[in-house]
Amino acid sequence: MKIMFDEQRQELEKALITLFTARRARVSSDTKKNTIQVTRDLTNQELKELTKQYSDRLTDSAKGEWVDKATNVVQKITESFS
Repeated sequence: MKIMFDEQRQELEKALITLFTARRARVSSDTKKNTIQVTRDLTNQELKELTKQYSDRLTDSAKGEWVDKATNVVQKITESFS
C-alpha cells in the first residue's frame, strides 16, 4: 500500500511539474512572439515614415524622370518589408 501511494505521489509531482513548466514555457513563448511582432510593426512603421521623408526631400531637391523612378523603387522596397 505504501509503495502504491509513493508511486501515485511521484506521478502527481511529475504532472504538476510538467503543468507549471509547460505554462511558463507557453507564456514565455507567447511573450516572445508578441514582442517580436510589436518590434516588427514599429520597424515597418518607422521605415515607411523614413521612406516618405526621403521621397519628399528627393522630390523637393531634384526633378526629372529619374527621381520618379528612384521614388518608385524605394516605395517598392519598403512595401516588400511589410
